[in-house]
Order: sequence, then C-alpha cells, then structure tokens
Amino acid sequence: MQKSIITLAILTGLAPLNVDAGKVTVDTVLDASLVQQQYNLATSDDFEVNTLEIVPTVALQYAAKKVQVNASASHVQQRASFNNDNPSLTRNFTQYSVQSQLTLIERLLIATADYSQNYNSFNPNQFLIDDFLLQADQLDKVERTRFGLVSNIIQGEYFGGQASLNRSSFNTISDIVGNSRESDSNQLSVNLYSGSDVNYYNWSVNYSKNKTDQFRGDAFTSEFVQANAGFKIFGDLGLSLTAQDESNSLSNELLTQSNDRDFSSVGAGVSYSPSFNRSLAIYYNKPSSSASDNDGFISGTINWAFSPRTIFSANASKRYYGRSSNASLTFNNRAVRIEAGRNESVSSNAQLFIDGNTTTSLVCSVGAVNLGDCFLPDTLDYQLGVGESFINFQQPNFALGDNIVVRKQNYLNVSYQKRKLTFNLNAYDNQDLNEGDININTQLDTQTVSAGVDYKIGVYSALSLSHSRADMQSFTLDTETGEGSTKRTDISFEREFGRDLVLSFKLSNIARMGFLPGFTNINNEDFTDRRVTVSIRYQITSAK
Repeated sequence: MQKSIITLAILTGLAPLNVDAGKVTVDTVLDASLVQQQYNLATSDDFEVNTLEIVPTVALQYAAKKVQVNASASHVQQRASFNNDNPSLTRNFTQYSVQSQLTLIERLLIATADYSQNYNSFNPNQFLIDDFLLQADQLDKVERTRFGLVSNIIQGEYFGGQASLNRSSFNTISDIVGNSRESDSNQLSVNLYSGSDVNYYNWSVNYSKNKTDQFRGDAFTSEFVQANAGFKIFGDLGLSLTAQDESNSLSNELLTQSNDRDFSSVGAGVSYSPSFNRSLAIYYNKPSSSASDNDGFISGTINWAFSPRTIFSANASKRYYGRSSNASLTFNNRAVRIEAGRNESVSSNAQLFIDGNTTTSLVCSVGAVNLGDCFLPDTLDYQLGVGESFINFQQPNFALGDNIVVRKQNYLNVSYQKRKLTFNLNAYDNQDLNEGDININTQLDTQTVSAGVDYKIGVYSALSLSHSRADMQSFTLDTETGEGSTKRTDISFEREFGRDLVLSFKLSNIARMGFLPGFTNINNEDFTDRRVTVSIRYQITSAK
C-alpha cells in the first residue's frame, strides 16, 4: 500500500493531468515538504522531529447548464524520525470532498448533495494547532454528508422569500481507540416577506425547525417562528405587531424522557419605514414561558440599507434563557469585505459540528500555500471553480458530547485585496454555556484572533506573515476550572519558477500555555514548537 501511494505521487508529479473537454476540468498538484520541529517542554526533556511529507492532490469540476460538480482528493503521507529513542513513525491521511448542484426548476428550485472526509481534533487544548505535524494530537477521521433542496423566490411586487430543506450526517472515527460516533440532522427553514412595491404595509414570517440525533441516543429538537406586520398611519410612521414562539427539547426515546423549554410572546408597537429596505420598530411584549416568566418586556428590530454596499440589521428580544440580541453589519466593494456582529443561538455540540462554518470571503485554489495565493471575488454570490474553496479560519473548540449549548458570539471579519497586498482578519469572542443539565452548568469562553498579510515583492516572489491567538477559560458552577492560551506565528517566502514550479520557505513558532482539565496535551505541560519548513509544489496551470 505504501509503495502504491508513493508511485501515485511520483506519477502525479511527472505526468500532471490537465483535461479540458468543454465541461470537464481536472487539475493535479504535487506538494513535497521537509519539516524540522524543535519541541521545548516546561519540565520534560526537549526533542526534535524531522518529517518528510508528500501530498498529491487531484481536483475536478464538471459544469453544465443545470449541473455542477466540484470534487477534490488529497493524500498526506508522512515519515517522521526523532532524535531520542522513539522509533520512526509513518502516517497516512486521505481527505476528499464532493459538492454537487442540480437545478430542478430554473431560478426556483435547486438540489444539492455534498460529501467530505477530513481529520479534526476535538480537543480544546489543541485549538489552532490542529494539524498533521503535532505528534501528540489524536486526530479523528470525520465524514460529513448533506442533501438539500433550496428555493429562492425573487422579491417581486407583493412578496419574496427563501426556503431550504437539508438532511445531514456527521460521523467521527477514532483510529486510536477504534470507536465511532454518529449524528444525523434534519433542518427546515422558510423566510417570507412583503414585496418591494407595497408602501403602506410590510410583513415577514420566519420559521425554522431542526432535529439532531445526539451521539448517545438523545434527540435535540428546536423550533422557532416569528411574524411581524406593520401598517403606516401617518407618512412613514405606523403601528407594528409581532409574535414569536420558541421551543427547545431534549428527549431520549429509550428512556421516554423529555426536557421541554418553551417560550412565546406577542407584542405591539410603533414603526418607521421610509422604504422596503429601511425599517425600524419598537414593541412592548407579553410573554408566556414554561419557566413561569410572565413579565412584560421591550423589544426592537432594525433593518437599514445605508447603501447597496452597506447594510445593518439588529434585534433585541427575550427567550426562555433570558434577554437576547443579534446584530450584523456588512460592507463590500471591489477591494474590501467587512462583516461584524453578534449572534446568539440555542444549539447542541452535534448540531454545531454538522453546520460547520465559513468565516471569510477569500477564495483559495488547490495547492494554495500562502494568503496571496487566494483572491477576493468580485461578487458576494461567487460560484466556486475547479479546485476552489472558501477559507475556513475557525474550527470547533470543544469536545464531542451531547451538550445543549447556548452560544453567544461576537465576530469581526475583514478581507482586503488590491494590487500587491492581500490582508485578512478574523476575530471572535465565543461563550458556550452548557444547558443540558442545570445541575452541572459548565461554560467555555474562547477569544480568538487570526490575521494574515501577503505582499507581492515582484512578479514571481511573495512574502507572507500570519499570526493567531486563542485564549480559553472553562467554568463549572461559575468557578473557573482551567485556562489556556495558544499563540502561533508563521512567516514564509515563496518563489515561482516558471508557471508550474513553486519553492517556499517557512518559519513557524507555536506556543501552548495553560491547560483545560479533562483533555490531553503534550505531557500536560507548557511547550513551544519551532518549525522550519522547505516545500516544493509542482502544478500545471489549467488552460483558460
């Protein structure tokens, strides 16, 4: 098996496959790297690791009028040697993904199907250093499958809307302990709203329902519906009505147990709406809750398009778990994308893993080494090409489990690209409160900043610098039980030789301090990992 993989890598490099038959495009890339790591531990003996890594990658795209398929596959083969008495280590990882889209009804109904296999660490102490080179990291194989139907109704004179139906599965397989955990999810979302030519009233209805099978057999179900209506009575001023109903339940079919948490409210207030994409309203609401919460409260919403490029929306309300607020500010032009805001949601660990997250607008192609190998698309609805994918800077930072999570997240994403300079910044402040058992009341707070800049020194050379930091605190019954901090800095130089060959040199420094109890670390102590990486990439550029 090992010889066949090496043979595949050699053949991929010597005879790159590049087929363009009108509708089919296939690209191949061969990456080879030599990495030297110097581990310095707080109390244990230091050690060095030298790793040879070979990664062949194949990407394919099929594009037709109503069908599009994007697929990619890569195989990571490593051979590591140590300067102590540990024997040499050989490891193999295969990753692939397929995304497909079929237009069933033009501009109305689209079917999607996605499948992927990759590797993740579900260990908060490994946050931001989840990679194949960290020797103590126990990576789990992760398989994700998703089938969906999406309908977009273009906003017309009287109404518009979107609807989606998804069936997803999430399966993890641990090579270390040999067990697996599975979770399935069904999601329905419907959003309807008034048309652009109706000036004297406006309305909207939002409905969503999610059911997720937890890892230990429980089922988490959440359902939410909200309706708003406004009627103008004097110029742009009017009266508004609102109603919402939220239900979250955790049940076990084998034990016939259920934990229902319901909250609903109705309200009335005043609104101001000078146009269909500019409105604000404030309400007085009367609630009804399974927690016997009957105290009235004030809520408000705002949706305001300052320009076609700048949009702000926010709402403040109440739910079973107390006051809640959400906000979003977006700005975009040819050179800049900015997203900032706050999200609050009730979910579960399994649901958060299934949903995944993409947190930036930059697009990277197969074989991308640095941020400068990516680009900022001209439109917000950019369709990915062969071997392309959106960068994902954020990863789950908690363990596999069946927790019900109240997540409060503040975020800022900035992307900039113009001429020789590319810049990206992602900042998050997450608070994940476990509400699955009121007697435990555990919480994990994470503050994360990731930034990168790439500068084109010349036509064939580029210099890149990136830095990431995460600070985490865990709590039980409001008492801090652990804290940890991870810092990572990378600086690299890339040089192109012709159109097909790229040589790069990278220096990395990773520092891990502190410890969250219940999860492993390298000897459960502070450490630094200093890396020197020399890489060569061979890729035939696709014909345009």
